[in-house]
Amino acid sequence: MGDNESKQSIVEVKIIEKGPVVIHGPVKVTTPDGMVVVRDMCAICRCGNSKNLPYCDGSHLTQSKHVYEHEEFF
Repeated sequence: MGDNESKQSIVEVKIIEKGPVVIHGPVKVTTPDGMVVVRDMCAICRCGNSKNLPYCDGSHLTQSKHVYEHEEFF
């Protein structure tokens, strides 16, 4: 694998404090019903309240703080 090839295959996963997991891809997401979506970027919901699961729709912005109390790494 050459230098250019290895740099292009790097996928960045960023955990947003009290927010989603943002994946800068390419990324392939398979939903529980078997639908496959390929994207260059996606934000995966962590609060569980999105109306567009598994993707974040910003619902975490209106959640009480207890939703993320289990996150010891923040």
